[in-house]
Amino acid sequence: MPSKRTINLAPIGVKKIDLRLAAGGILLILLLASAFGKFLVADRLNAVTRAEGEVKTLQSDLQGIYRRVASYGDLEEEYAHYTYSGMTKEELAMADRAEVVRMVQKETGEAARLISWNLSGNLLTLSVAASDLQDINRMVKNLGEFEIVDLCSVTTAVKEDLQGPGTYTGVPEELAGADHIVRANILVYLKSAGEEAGK
Repeated sequence: MPSKRTINLAPIGVKKIDLRLAAGGILLILLLASAFGKFLVADRLNAVTRAEGEVKTLQSDLQGIYRRVASYGDLEEEYAHYTYSGMTKEELAMADRAEVVRMVQKETGEAARLISWNLSGNLLTLSVAASDLQDINRMVKNLGEFEIVDLCSVTTAVKEDLQGPGTYTGVPEELAGADHIVRANILVYLKSAGEEAGK
């Protein structure tokens, strides 16, 4: 009968774990996990975020287009109103706008330079600049010879000294080198369409 009273349970032939090798393996596993997270998760999330931003921009643009399309009916109605069949008597009596534009373009390119103009009903207001008052008078005379013009007059004319070429704001390029310019406001009373036809 054996007389030994203790048992040795240590496994036979098992090597101890090398801590340096284990640390390298753990480090490798962590690197692989972070690369997996970066390329397969974070990059995908960034791509999804960018795509959502693009979708929001496209939706905003689409909403703007829908608003414009919704106002198309109003635009169509306004366009239909300005055909000859839909105009009121007052609108039909107004001078031909295309003829007024041609007249302004012709006359403001020769004697004087146009700064601004406004057409309301049959009243045309011109703001012009010229090198002298004779050019303004010549322009008024020429405007008065058009068939669509009933009366033409200068309301204000002011001579302005220029301090040097291009230093005064609102001076047309053609007049920028002059010592002075004359600014004038001209009122042109236009004939109604019925008066032109009866002439």
